[in-house]
Amino acid sequence: MIEWIALIILLLFCTAGLVLCLTGIGGTFMMFLGALLYNLLLWNMNISLNTLAILFVLAFAGEVLEWMLTLVGVKSQGVSRYGLIGTIAGAVVGGMLLSIFPIIGTIIGIFLGSLIGAFLLELYNARDTRRAFKAAKAAVLGRMLTSVCKTTIALIQILIIVRTI
Repeated sequence: MIEWIALIILLLFCTAGLVLCLTGIGGTFMMFLGALLYNLLLWNMNISLNTLAILFVLAFAGEVLEWMLTLVGVKSQGVSRYGLIGTIAGAVVGGMLLSIFPIIGTIIGIFLGSLIGAFLLELYNARDTRRAFKAAKAAVLGRMLTSVCKTTIALIQILIIVRTI
């Protein structure tokens, strides 16, 4: 009976983690925690310490990759520090505001928020709408690339967990 409960909890954590990756939140850590909890509930090491370490490293790499892609993507387009701050702040605010519509609202909020935040703060800084549109475009493309990369990492984690248990 406890095996089924542990498996259901692991599946819930993995599903939630995958959805969180689409929104840009640390879903990869959710999967790591699910695997750890699975082991703790069963009081065995079905998922070995090496595998847990790999899951943790993948989760950490996903977070580092997210910030690096955002920074490099926005900076490569010539976006100022204001545009970068607008991208991040807009994503956070947009995600929170539209999270009243679970999952889809959060995803849309993060994309719209980063777009609007980058546009407004770049416009404030440069006083040039063309440059502000370029910043907004870079913010959205960076957000999309980040979501794809983190979702790929999450799928790799799921494959590792499935192969292990």
